[in-house]
Amino acid sequence: DELLVTSSRPSNEELGIISSSIAHELNNPLGGVMAAVDYLLLEIEDSTIVEQLKDMKEGVSRCKKLVETFLGFSRYQPLRGDNVGNVFILESSVKQAMELMRFRLIENNFSMNINLPHTNEFAGKLNPYIASMIFYLVFGEIVTASSHYHLIKNQKLNTIDLKISESAFRIDIELNEDLNFSQKILSSKLIKHLCEMENIRLYTQKGNALSLIYTPKDAS
Repeated sequence: DELLVTSSRPSNEELGIISSSIAHELNNPLGGVMAAVDYLLLEIEDSTIVEQLKDMKEGVSRCKKLVETFLGFSRYQPLRGDNVGNVFILESSVKQAMELMRFRLIENNFSMNINLPHTNEFAGKLNPYIASMIFYLVFGEIVTASSHYHLIKNQKLNTIDLKISESAFRIDIELNEDLNFSQKILSSKLIKHLCEMENIRLYTQKGNALSLIYTPKDAS
């Protein structure tokens, strides 16, 4: 006889609770490490050790921001109300993603320039924390694709130029060179799942551009 094992896919609410619980567990020790580093910075005068402590503090700060992003997953209701502007949702999420990307960029000796016109056209109701994670993962794939491409070409690249444009229910991300990064992103299960949580469909026409198309929940 065959034993059939069935499992149900966790709901978005359950995933939010899980990520929030893990984030809370990480947040407390990170706070302790930060307090210890601040204390040592007041007590130690050796310049070499001070610089190392400052680097450690920056790393802990980055980890805390990542934890805050995971904590935001539990606040799954989209932001609503006239006091919440579209610029806050899009621009702030992109900035948060760039904060999370900082160490990765330093590690690869890259800088990333983002051209984001302040048109304020995007009308999608997104969870800004989940949007930040989507941008963070997309930017990470772009850095990986760029590193591999220029390694094969034996070229040195220090700057990645991105253009992000928006319309009512669409966000377009375009790179200044064709690295075929979009196919890699389309195959990422994590990015696709996060987009599904926010009613976003990924679409691409060429290897250096990606579109995030938002579908309102009440759309027919």
